[in-house]
This record gives sequence, structure tokens and C-alpha cells, in this order.
Amino acid sequence: MKKFFFGLLLVLAVQWCWGVKVVPMKGLLKPDALQADKNQLYITDGWEIKIFSSKDFKPVKTFGRKGEGPGEFKGYIIAYVQPDYIFITSPNKISYYTLDGNFIKERRVRNIFGRFKPIGSGFVGYHKARKAGIMYEYVYLFDSGVKRTIELYQRKYFYQRNSYLNLIEERPPFFHIVDEKIYLDGIDGVIYVFDKTGKKIDAIRLPIKRVPFTSQHKQRFIDGLKSSAETRNYYEEVKHLLKFPDYFPPVRMFHVSDNKIYVMTNKEKEGKNEFLVLDMKGRLLKTLFLPISSFDETMIVIAYDIADGMLYHLKDNEETETWEIRVYDLK
Repeated sequence: MKKFFFGLLLVLAVQWCWGVKVVPMKGLLKPDALQADKNQLYITDGWEIKIFSSKDFKPVKTFGRKGEGPGEFKGYIIAYVQPDYIFITSPNKISYYTLDGNFIKERRVRNIFGRFKPIGSGFVGYHKARKAGIMYEYVYLFDSGVKRTIELYQRKYFYQRNSYLNLIEERPPFFHIVDEKIYLDGIDGVIYVFDKTGKKIDAIRLPIKRVPFTSQHKQRFIDGLKSSAETRNYYEEVKHLLKFPDYFPPVRMFHVSDNKIYVMTNKEKEGKNEFLVLDMKGRLLKTLFLPISSFDETMIVIAYDIADGMLYHLKDNEETETWEIRVYDLK
């Protein structure tokens, strides 16, 4: 069930309609996440991390397997590429590998969730807990001992016990770490910036007009729930709980890379999605319309990353039954 952006503009927006480079990827079974740096792509595929060159897209190395020993994973794994190593979270364990995929070390931990990233000597992580009968989502700083220290963000969870389901606004509080600063997006069109001690140092209000959620959107959403292999089996059980908002959330996804902020909104044009490129103060540099993902029942595009001005999106081509990397030049 879980699967279910300030002020005066200093630069005029330029609209672009970009072509896309499509590269078939062999050897992928059921990938669900992608990370990139200037040289390589790191794709999570089950219990394996598969490394490909971002120059010619040829395989470089595969590592990881199912299990509980060193170099093994169980449950859902997430890889975060750091400047000089790969940081991987899996249930009750964090692991470190070289950028070449060689094992460095691992550490047993308890009660961490998937969105858990290193900063300084500690970590930033997502946490969910019930307080006075209400479920909340949090983003915390953790110390080197993986103990929660400072609360950065809090909001009500999208689903409360014996309540309705607002799946349109169901997405986690996204955060990215760049140069030991935390960029965190709530759901109010503002990116909050914290330093590594948890001090709020900026609030970037994004130049976004909210998109109305229409009856046509509602029908598309319901049709998607009914047809998706991941949701159709329990649609009848939850349809009476569904509640739809008047507007989409301001931000669908955002990313911080190359000294820019990239934001995907919920605005569509001719089957393409609005993608804003902003400077680090939130001033609009350009507006792109990219066919990354249409509005559907999942709302979140997870298998994408941006590095060195290139956007890489991993997508399943249902016609050819192959996985593809779609590459967009954002420069």
C-alpha cells in the first residue's frame, strides 16, 4: 500500500522539449533503484548491486547475494553512492563498499528504515512512530552510534488507523545530502536546508503553482490501481478508504546535484512532465518537459538519478520486455 515547489523570478524560464537516448540493459531481472556518479551507474536488482559504465553502459561488476553474512543482504536494500564509497542499507545492517564494488566493512544496527544516509560522523534517517494514537513520520539526525539525536522534520503519516487513505499525497519526506548539508523537502513547496549539526540555515521557497486534482485525474488514478499488478488484488478492500485532494502536492520529486536543484512537479504538457532547473537559492534557470513518467498510481519515480548534468531513468519497456536506461542531457 505504501507504493502508493518563492518569489520574484530573476531569470525567464525557457521551455525545452528534449530528445532522449534509450539504451537497452541486459541482465536486469527486477531492478528497483538506480544511483549514478560521473563514471558509473549502480543498479539495485534484488539482492545484487550491478555496476555499469555510464559511458558505454557495459557491465563492470556485480556484487551481493542473499544471506546474512559479510557481503550478503536480506530484505529490501538501498545503495547510496558517496564520493569515495558506496553506502548500503538493508534490514538491521549498513554496509560499505568501494566504488568498484569491493567489500570494505559492515555494521549491525537495529530499527533503521530505508532512507538512511551518512553525514559527517553520523547519519540522517527516516523514522516512523505513533504518539498519542497518531502515526507520524520524522527525519532525524543520528550520532555515530546510530542513536537519534535531533529531530529535523515531523508530519502526520498519510494513513491513520481507522481513517482514510490519501494516496496522492503519500510520499516520504525526501532529503539529499550535498557538501555536508541536508536538503529536505516537506510537502509545502519549501526545501529546508540544515547543516550537519541539525541547525536550519536556509528555507528555499520554490517557484511552483499547484496543479488542481481533477475528476479526470481521479479516474486515471483509480484505473491505475485496478490494472496494476501490485495494487489490483487489494483495490476492492481499500476503495472505500480513498480520499482525493483538491490539489497535487507542489513537488513530485527533487534532486540536488551539480550545484543545482532539479524539481519534478505534477504539471503535464503533451504527455511530458514539467522539470524545473534552479540555482541553489531557488531561482529558476530553465523549465524542461521530459517524458520521464506519466501520472499514475505510484506517484513516485524511484529508479532515477542525476550526475554531471545527465538524468538517468531506469524503465521497463513492456513491449520489448526489456529494461532500458533513458538518458536526458540537462545541461
